[in-house]
Amino acid sequence: MPSDVDEDKIVGKTPEETIELRAKLKGEEIVKKLQRYKDSKLQKEKKSKAYGLVPSASLSSLSTNAYGLGTKANLIISADSSAILNNEIIGKPKDRKEAEEMLAKLSGKTHKFITAYYIVRTASAGLHPAEASGTGQNKSLKIGEKWEGVDISFVTFRNISEKEIELYLNHFNYTKFAGAYALFTPPLCPAPAPYEDLISGESYAIILNKIRNQYPNFKPLVPDFITGIKGSLSGVIGLPLEKVIPILKENQVL
Repeated sequence: MPSDVDEDKIVGKTPEETIELRAKLKGEEIVKKLQRYKDSKLQKEKKSKAYGLVPSASLSSLSTNAYGLGTKANLIISADSSAILNNEIIGKPKDRKEAEEMLAKLSGKTHKFITAYYIVRTASAGLHPAEASGTGQNKSLKIGEKWEGVDISFVTFRNISEKEIELYLNHFNYTKFAGAYALFTPPLCPAPAPYEDLISGESYAIILNKIRNQYPNFKPLVPDFITGIKGSLSGVIGLPLEKVIPILKENQVL
């Protein structure tokens, strides 16, 4: 479910704080959106029941199955990522010109890549009593336990020519990624499967070689720009699995 938060209006004292705030506010906004959705469904069901349009036995399943709003704990995961160079946030480019400028800035330099994550468990039926309020399907969703953190990696680019930037942008939807680049660009450069490769501790180059052996049409575009990554590969992709997976396991999602 997408968040409606206007990220450009969220600015902290530092780039790191800005990214953390964006991740948190997006997650909290989703909780509110789910509550509005649940309230709307309940009202429609009550009206339908009053007119005998919906069998009473189906009311619960209609309201709780949507978006996983049932009796089990629900986890909402939000994140925000950006490259940072010289204390400047380099987010997703709005157009090609901006993408060209971003890649030119990153050329020949090492930049930070920060991903902040914010995970909340919504209070619902079946959660810890201290976190839940009310009874039945009419209770409000409340934020229960939460986990948040920041992952920082360092990515080094070799010098990139204008022609290389032009070629890359011709074959890649650069508007979807912070810094106008991605470690993996399907179908030419698929992400590794299984995901455990991303948290194995192996270098980016080794993982690319594995992918090269699996896919005959393998053609890395931007990976050739990258000469080194220090930190989490999955964090640069957009979600630090090393930190998030233990939380999911704790909550029996995995």
